[in-house]
Amino acid sequence: MRLWLPLNGSIDLIKRYKNTNVVGFYGSCPEISPSARETKVLKTNNRSHFFDCVYEVHRNGMLFNYTYNSIVDLDTSQMMGILEDISALRPDRVTFASPQPLILAQDMDPKPEFEVSTVAEIINPSQCAEWQKLGASKFTLSSRLSRFPAIIAKDFAEYDVKILVNEICNLNCIFRQTHYINQARDMVYSKYPHNHCQKLMKQNWPEQMLKNNWVLPSQLKNYSDNVEFKIAGRTQASDRIAQWADYYLTEEDPWDIMSLLPWGKAAGDETVHAGVKPVEGVQPILRKDRIDPEFFEYFKKAKIPCYSRNCKKCGKCWGTAEMYIGE
Repeated sequence: MRLWLPLNGSIDLIKRYKNTNVVGFYGSCPEISPSARETKVLKTNNRSHFFDCVYEVHRNGMLFNYTYNSIVDLDTSQMMGILEDISALRPDRVTFASPQPLILAQDMDPKPEFEVSTVAEIINPSQCAEWQKLGASKFTLSSRLSRFPAIIAKDFAEYDVKILVNEICNLNCIFRQTHYINQARDMVYSKYPHNHCQKLMKQNWPEQMLKNNWVLPSQLKNYSDNVEFKIAGRTQASDRIAQWADYYLTEEDPWDIMSLLPWGKAAGDETVHAGVKPVEGVQPILRKDRIDPEFFEYFKKAKIPCYSRNCKKCGKCWGTAEMYIGE
């Protein structure tokens, strides 16, 4: 098992995972690439400290992946300047979400491995082949595929792929790229359409949480050896990231599985979702011991994957959800 963690600016977090199955850290710095997704409160906003963090990653024998996921229009000279600054970090990998900067990056010296971002929404091996022609050798799959190890093993056997394990977007969210563009333009807290998605989540949970693309630690063993795993949460505190990493490294589920998600609170808190209040005294909680294991087995063995189903006709998520709403 090979796990990637978010670089949130903590040197102690980097040291903690030396000589473990954490192969590396990923991140970006707004002072280097203006499309970086970190908010203004993170230490990774400071170029000097960011260099120190990358140095510490390498000093502890791990890899560093710079995520240059820009899908914001920049001219060629601007992109070349950004790539030169990234090159100065000596990254082992650089992640791209669009072809143009990847094409320009071919002259980077020293030349890192090039990876395709999950934002590129790779859902079939033909897309990998096209990106490969441009120089990419690693591929982060669309989160639509994350929960289907059998499909990944069959269709992507010849590629080195990665999946996000604690994805928080709705399975069929139509605002996914819009959110990313907003974040890239320093509009992290924009009211629309982010609040629209939050409203949908609050109205439909916990059914929507079951439809999310996240993968439990106990499910990692179902994936083939060519799959790496990535924990999302660059804006999270170090103790939260460490909590998630420890669960995934041991491949054991926590008692409160909602604590694995960036917007879930740790087990023991009054609520498991920031901003969600009990409705008429009923507090929706997802717990490992309250979900029938058959629910997950059902979709692992199903011939028709979740994202291809008609939700109203299937009803599997809501039927399961009804079993543990409140007590």
